[in-house]
Amino acid sequence: RYWSSMLNLDCTINCGIWTPDDQLVYFGTSNGQLVVMDVHGAMMAQVEIANQIAITSMAWSCEKFKMEETDESQDSCLCAKYVLAVCLENGTVLLMKHYYD
Repeated sequence: RYWSSMLNLDCTINCGIWTPDDQLVYFGTSNGQLVVMDVHGAMMAQVEIANQIAITSMAWSCEKFKMEETDESQDSCLCAKYVLAVCLENGTVLLMKHYYD
């Protein structure tokens, strides 16, 4: 899908990343917004991270390895286990657990 072509933004999309559970995709824009879309291409949120400072890249923290058994069904939000690093054009790195942080 060409989700970025379906967006009506006054900026360009610089980067994108899927959430660890593959249910949402985050797009970082040239004006500092984070656009969140679901797997069907519906916009879930549009959040201003940094006013007019471009988001240049994003990366999720790596999976934590544990030597214990856990019940995966008790996990309400897989993404809460991860931290998203959002890098801005001015060199700032923001650490977020959710797009609304």
